[in-house]
Amino acid sequence: MYGDFFKSEYARIKLNDDEISYFIKRDKIFYEDALLFTFIKGLLESFNYQGEIKHVVIDEAQDYSKIQYIIIAKIFKSASLTILGDINQTINPYYQYESLNNLAELFGGSTCYLELTKSYRSSQEIIEYSNQILGLDHVSAIRIGKREPVIRKNAKVLREDLIEDINKLQKQYSSIAIITKDDLTATDVYEQIKNEFDVSLILESTMRFNKKLVVIPVYMAKGLEFDSVIVINKINNSFTKSDKYLMYVALTRAQHKLIIYN
Repeated sequence: MYGDFFKSEYARIKLNDDEISYFIKRDKIFYEDALLFTFIKGLLESFNYQGEIKHVVIDEAQDYSKIQYIIIAKIFKSASLTILGDINQTINPYYQYESLNNLAELFGGSTCYLELTKSYRSSQEIIEYSNQILGLDHVSAIRIGKREPVIRKNAKVLREDLIEDINKLQKQYSSIAIITKDDLTATDVYEQIKNEFDVSLILESTMRFNKKLVVIPVYMAKGLEFDSVIVINKINNSFTKSDKYLMYVALTRAQHKLIIYN
């Protein structure tokens, strides 16, 4: 949709602009710019209205920018919507909402805002520990852990500690995730243990993986759950707000057992 914009009569007035020429030559555009150009194209040439669509469901609502919602409202202006999300699991630091209820003004009409406060994934102990990261007190769990669910440890020799803990966890749980902050750390951890275990490294390009044991950056772990989780925390001092959201996402991937390496 945005690609045609540069070839339209509206773009010709700027055709000599070096950056626009660069976009046309590559036939690609940065994701952040694509949203704005899509919006401008819609204003100039009209939005591709989808009147036959009656209902739209949006998941992970906290990861959409305001301009994306404006475009959605234009395209599906006659449809009803269900918008689901958790602002505490915000991955993109540029998309931060105080409340998803603020989205109601973008769509108009009557709205119903519901806040769910029970977690059906993690044990109560894991939820309580995770809540401390963001200062939450309204999220509870229906599952009570039977074993010591949360362990913090100072990993002196990462590879040796990982091998020891993974061997213990594999005797009790069917799925284990080692969650890191970024791709670089995930790749490093994977390289350290790949000769010891049948382990999968999950990155954006990964198509298949063995869920029994994975190494995965936190932004790829959203929406997933594992029996046990090892979180590699390289942030030893204060957390930024974005770091807290990332840590909260990582911690709440665990259902029964959580180990945090500092």
